[in-house]
Amino acid sequence: MWRHYFGERAFIYGVDINESCRVYENDYTRIDIGDQASRAFWATFRQKHPRIDIIIDDGGHEFDQQRVTFEEMFPHLQPGGIYLCEDLAGVNNPFVAYLQGFAAYLNTFNWNVAEEVSATPTPLQAPPLEKFSAPRRGTQWQPFLR
Repeated sequence: MWRHYFGERAFIYGVDINESCRVYENDYTRIDIGDQASRAFWATFRQKHPRIDIIIDDGGHEFDQQRVTFEEMFPHLQPGGIYLCEDLAGVNNPFVAYLQGFAAYLNTFNWNVAEEVSATPTPLQAPPLEKFSAPRRGTQWQPFLR
């Protein structure tokens, strides 16, 4: 299904805790067997699969599983990659609350005003950039930034 959706050039890496899921392997689909709540599993997975463009977490749906998967795999995504997590339902969903903590800081940065105006991005804004910057040029500059 996913290859049909993403196109014939897509290569799919599936993850499941159940060994019998290997039945779905073929020339363009690989299945890694492991526990999504295991940081050791994700470390091995990242070594085996150095490039990941899209992550769709439709796994165990428990907070610890979702949190560990996000923490281990989000930084591994290619720039511009997409991270989706399925079944985030309920008013008090702990994973949604966890993500809202990150979202609160999406527009947060520290101003650095010297010869340029720059901001230090958070890990969710633009890894691996060290800073966003706008060099001071021209005869006029925003005096309110001084």
